[in-house]
Amino acid sequence: MRQPHPGRSEYAALRDTLIDATLEILPGLNHFGPEGKTAPLVADHARAFLL
Repeated sequence: MRQPHPGRSEYAALRDTLIDATLEILPGLNHFGPEGKTAPLVADHARAFLL
């Protein structure tokens, strides 16, 4: 049986629990987010985080 997809409230709870965490919702992404046409958007956010 599949588990329900976590909603934004679950992600917000993680953000609030992890002291230095930030939460960014990237528009148009699903669980295949970093693949295909959306890869540049994910790469830009990852690059900004890592640099």
